[in-house]
Amino acid sequence: MSYEIELAAWRQQLDENLRRENGWLALAGLFWLQQGVNACGTADQLPVHLPNPAYPAHVADFILEGETVRVRPTAANGQLLINGQPIADEFTLLPDISGTPTQIQLGDLAMVLIQRGPEFGVRLWDNGRAERQTFPPRLWYAPNPDYRILATYNAYPTPTSFSIVNSVGMDLTMMAQGYLSFTLGGKSCRLEAPQEPTGELFLSFKDGTNGRDTYLAGRYLLTSPPEGGIVTIDFNRAYNPPCAFTHFATCPFPPRANYLSISVEAGERV
Repeated sequence: MSYEIELAAWRQQLDENLRRENGWLALAGLFWLQQGVNACGTADQLPVHLPNPAYPAHVADFILEGETVRVRPTAANGQLLINGQPIADEFTLLPDISGTPTQIQLGDLAMVLIQRGPEFGVRLWDNGRAERQTFPPRLWYAPNPDYRILATYNAYPTPTSFSIVNSVGMDLTMMAQGYLSFTLGGKSCRLEAPQEPTGELFLSFKDGTNGRDTYLAGRYLLTSPPEGGIVTIDFNRAYNPPCAFTHFATCPFPPRANYLSISVEAGERV
């Protein structure tokens, strides 16, 4: 398979993932919980507000006590499912950072508990949202082999921390095990490169195209694991973070160290 065909298939898969059930375009809400009882339902002014009036005015309570969150059904006559099973009593929820978050379902609606730093929130999907079909296709630069380059991976003696902010204004810390150094457009560049559990490197970066032709807050890119201290960076696979498609994502923005002084006219456009 040629590089261009493989790249086109990868880009098509990204667009399909965007529109899948419980995908980014199905997101319908993000509700940060306060200590105590947080009522959930379709009634106006509830802390966790469901958008579909077909569901009960008060369907459940989310109870936050310290760092523990429980859900307590109050209505729905067994329609509220936890991990696929109807519940009648309180149930302690696992957040997304556990790797196996508790799945809550009510008809076309789905919810999970998310944790960001000390904060807990309920993320809501509505799989009946028209945006899953009507949102414009992702837009890309034409493939350009000049933006597929080799970089040197430089491991730190110990992981290094960087202060970042996410799309909802929270201050976070990013840990990087090393950085990539390379030359692009005749200039020496460097990107901090956190390593994923799979061994892949996760790059978040800004460049001169942001706000003009690409997403203002920057873009993401995954590379294969380093081999012999060398990594291939393919900027043709740079893609927009989820917050480019929904207000209900919590995307980490690039650290200032990853602001490139060049324009990377490759990958996904805005």
